[in-house]
Amino acid sequence: MKQVYKQLLTALLSIFIFSSANAAILYVKPGTGSSVWQDKTTVYSDLQTALADAISGDQLWVAAGTYKPTTGTDRTISFQLKDGVELYGGFAGNETEPGQRNWQTNPTILSGDIGVAEDNTDNSCHVLTAVATELSPISNSTILDGFIVEKGYASFSSNINNSGGGLYLSYASPLIRNTWFRNNYAYYYGGAVYASSSSALFANVLFTNNESGDVGGAVYSYNSGADFYSCLFYDNNAGYWGGAVYNNNSTSGTEVVNSIAWNNNALQGYPHFCYLSVQHSIVQNGYTGEGNLNLDPLFIDAGNGDFRLAMNSPALEAGQVELLPEWLTVDYAGKPRVTEGKTNMGVYEGKVFTPILISPEDLSLLNGDLTEVELSWQKPEGLSEDFVSYTLEYRVNNNAVQSVTALEGYSYTLTGLMPADVIQWRVGGVVEGSLLNRSQWRTFTIKRGHPLYVSPDGTGSGSSWTDAINLQDALGIAVYGDQLWVAAGTYKPTDGTDRTVSFQLKEGVELYGGFAGNETEPGQRNWQKNPTILSGDIGVAEDNTDNS
Repeated sequence: MKQVYKQLLTALLSIFIFSSANAAILYVKPGTGSSVWQDKTTVYSDLQTALADAISGDQLWVAAGTYKPTTGTDRTISFQLKDGVELYGGFAGNETEPGQRNWQTNPTILSGDIGVAEDNTDNSCHVLTAVATELSPISNSTILDGFIVEKGYASFSSNINNSGGGLYLSYASPLIRNTWFRNNYAYYYGGAVYASSSSALFANVLFTNNESGDVGGAVYSYNSGADFYSCLFYDNNAGYWGGAVYNNNSTSGTEVVNSIAWNNNALQGYPHFCYLSVQHSIVQNGYTGEGNLNLDPLFIDAGNGDFRLAMNSPALEAGQVELLPEWLTVDYAGKPRVTEGKTNMGVYEGKVFTPILISPEDLSLLNGDLTEVELSWQKPEGLSEDFVSYTLEYRVNNNAVQSVTALEGYSYTLTGLMPADVIQWRVGGVVEGSLLNRSQWRTFTIKRGHPLYVSPDGTGSGSSWTDAINLQDALGIAVYGDQLWVAAGTYKPTDGTDRTVSFQLKEGVELYGGFAGNETEPGQRNWQKNPTILSGDIGVAEDNTDNS
């Protein structure tokens, strides 16, 4: 039955999308009202007014800028979608055809930040709403395409204003495409989207940094059959289940296909999806479904919102073309969604050519007497767009990232390095338009030059047995490649009574016990004669119930 419905929907959308014979175009551009759009005499400066005037079949062409539901402080006011009205963002304000727009170059932002700037607690409860009835629902002919929806804050403890910070749907099934939901919050359900009794369609949609206090960090689907095609769920959080999407009814038909879910979290479980069908998608830590992968998608720079795929990403050509709806013809960048019969997982097609890092190799341990290190890289083979220059980014010991720009060669020498320094570095190839094609991060460590010497009563720096350090402090300063030489004695995780404190091991750090406290070689130790005890007996002696 659902397949038949989808075939009918495809036929209907082919009629509605950009082809309504009697459709009027309403032009919207922020300004004083004197804004012009080519030779158009009527251009709305206010999106709310344009929505109020729009009728079914109309298209709203919305130019780049930030639009808020109200100029006042009423948090219950939102942009209300109407049945059959199509909203398209990403215009510069001079286009004559919808295909000329670019929603990445011309960000069109629907923002709930109506109160004090950057104070989310007084923001709109919903940026967008689409509320109808069972007898007269809002259909898929309602379109939202080419927008950023951000900073909705549904924080009320009751009624509809506690869910769906970005978009609240009730008996409404719009088509949402080429849209980014980010930084939205809900006290209860669906940080970005709450859908009740709806069959909304999402395609080329990004959900990032949305949060709910209960379930559905990004999306909550209640008795709904939402479909997600070629979407991205990244860094969303739920207080209970479903960091990305929570579906209350596993038989409702909610589906995710050709998508990526990574770095989401839910405090009680199901960090990504709960009670829904997922196919041919990348899901961190895995998820049951045909063609799903548990592999790092290798985004170019997720931390800075660049979710393009590196040239060795497992998402490349790993999607299922047969699962794409016919109306999804381009990706989030406006490039063809299918190339030579293949499609990617996620919102972007194609791959990004990045500099190939040569030296030092990842996780290298370099001699402690080095004060400078040459970093080197090369162009990748098959580079489709030459690099204008290179930008090196590095940080030492997790301090702020430093950038060296406009490098024309293939190497750079870092100076002023010291023993036990940990250096992370990457190189971005600068292409036309100043876009950075960044490599993955690499790390290398300058050796300390000596082990960290540890004794039960150590108060020193750990540079020698006579300057020994305590175990917790030694673990705190240890870096990849360090050895901790631990003298005989009893060590407890804490001097207090906090049972949650433990000795936390670190990647690449080696701990060796059994020393008397005068050795110069690890082979001289004897762990039988010199018992080195890590004990959880932090409370009343011999009373195990208060131990670590």
